[in-house]
Amino acid sequence: MAASREDLYFRLNVFPIDLVPLRERAEDIRCSRFTLLRGATKKLKTGELRLTEGDARRLSQYAWPGNVRELQNVIERATILARKRPRPQSTCRIPAARLRPADARMPPPANRRS
Repeated sequence: MAASREDLYFRLNVFPIDLVPLRERAEDIRCSRFTLLRGATKKLKTGELRLTEGDARRLSQYAWPGNVRELQNVIERATILARKRPRPQSTCRIPAARLRPADARMPPPANRRS
């Protein structure tokens, strides 16, 4: 099985696609959060939810070591937590402890090219 993974890697590596990390595209977070929140509420059938201004600010200031998938996971988690509240509200909260500011020290991204 390891040989087939290695073969797949080399087949896919013929045409590498470099994407700018989400942490370097803060303007994309604004548009993406609305789309991802709408998708999460539809998937989880929670009814319409919105993010607070504080949540939007935390999302924009976060140092996103991952990419859009991580943003999607954070929003989906907040949607799940909003659904489990004793009294449902129209907002979902992004826990501040889960997001660190963008100026926090991060290790440099690994160079994937050899």
